Amino acid sequence: MIEGSETIAAFVLFCLFPGAFPWLAGVFAGLCFWTSAARVVEGWRQSLGSEF
Repeated sequence: MIEGSETIAAFVLFCLFPGAFPWLAGVFAGLCFWTSAARVVEGWRQSLGSEF
């Protein structure tokens, strides 16, 4: 899941490999979406008081 250190690492990679930016940005965006979705699902589960 994406946190602060992974974000910094991604921006370092963007700077070191500008030619790979589209691919790296796509991967980073996918991981950000996965993190957001996981947090929404976990919040929803906790609000219902059920465990899956």
